[in-house]
Amino acid sequence: MLNSQFKTLDSKGRLPLGSKFAGQVVQVTERDGEIVVVPCRVVHDREGWLWENEQAISSVRKGLKQAYRGELIEGPDLEKAFKFAWGLPATAHEKKKSPSLR
Repeated sequence: MLNSQFKTLDSKGRLPLGSKFAGQVVQVTERDGEIVVVPCRVVHDREGWLWENEQAISSVRKGLKQAYRGELIEGPDLEKAFKFAWGLPATAHEKKKSPSLR
């Protein structure tokens, strides 16, 4: 859908887009005398690796699709895992640091 309107820039060069676009992040591209404004979402730097790693994002998408379809598996037996972990011998560092944990 093409919605073309004429707008007047204010004295500081700002283009009023209306309250519908308030607070949105946009990409502004200037090319061949045209200005293209595209709404965008910003990805936090800590999460950028996921979007840059095709294998990782594909795995996440696959998992989300499986969850949506109800294709879930039984989770790990955490009680058994904790019993195993507490049964391991403590290292010298752990004994000095927190002897009351054993």
